[in-house]
Amino acid sequence: DKITALNKKISSLLPFKDDATALELLKVNKELNLTLCEPIGYPLMIDWVGQLEDTAMRIYWLYIKTKQAFPYSSDQQST
Repeated sequence: DKITALNKKISSLLPFKDDATALELLKVNKELNLTLCEPIGYPLMIDWVGQLEDTAMRIYWLYIKTKQAFPYSSDQQST
């Protein structure tokens, strides 16, 4: 249920109109990805995924600033 709700929230933020919305989109995307890993319950992996998501957010932010678009469409995000 949480994953579906996060996917819907991401879809509602697309297309984004400003930096604040783009940042919110990246934060929700990070939360979605971390939610997918939580059930594993392996602390080292969860920590590693958190660090990976922080790095991905920075890369996506640069992509958004240069392309004025999120790297994935809402259809790609929900699959």
